[in-house]
Amino acid sequence: MKRTPLLLPILLFALTLTAQAQTMFESPLFAPQTSDSHIDKAFKIAAWPGYGIEEQGHSRLGTAAKITLATERAAFAFDLGTTARGLSSNPNAFEGNSLNTLFGGQNRIGVLSSMTSWELGYSYTAAVVPRWFEATRWRKPVRIAVILAGAYLAEEHARMGACNIRILSESQPLQTQSCGE
Repeated sequence: MKRTPLLLPILLFALTLTAQAQTMFESPLFAPQTSDSHIDKAFKIAAWPGYGIEEQGHSRLGTAAKITLATERAAFAFDLGTTARGLSSNPNAFEGNSLNTLFGGQNRIGVLSSMTSWELGYSYTAAVVPRWFEATRWRKPVRIAVILAGAYLAEEHARMGACNIRILSESQPLQTQSCGE
């Protein structure tokens, strides 16, 4: 008889723990992880940090943002490569874009470091800023603006890379050439 009053609270406590554990295992934290495709894994590495931060959902804006980040990173790599080639081919060459001269205009390491810091900053910002507006009515317009800014930046990188190739292929001294605005 004395065991019954003690057994009832223990049984109720065990049922409560079981219900809490079941609720915990149903949460998204314990959901089975979907494996990413090989292309997605490659893009996460190549377009770090923005591509990895971007939402994992399959919405059209999320997909467009991921494609824009990957395209912009490829255009950046093209621009970085052609800039490095141009700066190493002539000791008197200098970087014409003032944004890329944070750490020096004629110093190859300085120019490439400036370009990389701007790129990583943009990539991080492109993924984080839309999250600030998730719970507002500005969610979609901000995401669209970030996608358009990324597309514009990809176009600028491609244009500058093409300009670098044009300058490298001409026989004039590099100091007097520019891409023209």
